Amino acid sequence: MNAKSGVMKDYISTTEAARAIGVSESSVKRWCDHGILTAVRTVGGHRRMPVRDVIRFLREEDRTIDRAELLGLPPQTGRRQYSLETAYGKMLQALRDGDENRTRRIGIDLFLGGFDISIICDQVLVPVLAEIGDLWHTGDLEIFEEHRSCELCKRLLHEFRFLLPEPQSSDPCAVGSSVDGDPYTLPGQMAELVFLESRWRPISLGHALPLAGLIPAVERLEPSVFWMTLSNIPNPESFLEGYHPFAESVQRRGIPLIVGGRALTADLRKRMRFSSFGDNFAHLRIFADTFRSMRNDSQ
Repeated sequence: MNAKSGVMKDYISTTEAARAIGVSESSVKRWCDHGILTAVRTVGGHRRMPVRDVIRFLREEDRTIDRAELLGLPPQTGRRQYSLETAYGKMLQALRDGDENRTRRIGIDLFLGGFDISIICDQVLVPVLAEIGDLWHTGDLEIFEEHRSCELCKRLLHEFRFLLPEPQSSDPCAVGSSVDGDPYTLPGQMAELVFLESRWRPISLGHALPLAGLIPAVERLEPSVFWMTLSNIPNPESFLEGYHPFAESVQRRGIPLIVGGRALTADLRKRMRFSSFGDNFAHLRIFADTFRSMRNDSQ
């Protein structure tokens, strides 16, 4: 990928890595030799380094980035650490301005600063998007500005995916979606990233799926967990009519069913069968970590 395009690269040379981090190339090669950094060899014998592994190294070692553009990141990324409160205000303004590079830089700086994806979502992205929605409802933002903000968040979440380790075939599988009548895609993207960060192999089926159509997915994919994000339920009675047979099918197979979302009122939850309910993505992260640990202990 071209750094000028503003898209994160897949691989870089040891020379580029050294210039990006601000160290000598011999230091980078030594880290590769000691297994601290990952490198693959080209046909000609040259080292190429996955950028996601360089990002992991920078995050774990709490290092700044000298030349972020060499990694395909916005200039100045990796030089500033935000508090969550400061990041909230900066992210709100960046989205209102429609500034993609600033949105990316703030989000990636939070990640490099050691914040989990669940915390970034819960304490920055979700409340910022809620405020943007409120501003649109009160007439302080145009509809195109609200939609643009959501699109920029989608792009940031997509980039987070390539900052995280690649899932392995041995990782437990989590499958999830939203349901028919729910047009919101961001909660599902966030849930997918939380599972990925917890070293699962997540499969998102997208949004607005009919509940009856999810039963074959459970049968064929055989996940260890099924998650469901519910941000909008136009007709609760119709939803429950389809939800009950789906929940029964999932639980009959011994698969935990995890639900969450702002549409799940206390009254609605009382009428639903599920294994766990989460108020936020931090709760989902705790479940994912705990379940994975229990699964590993039993093997």
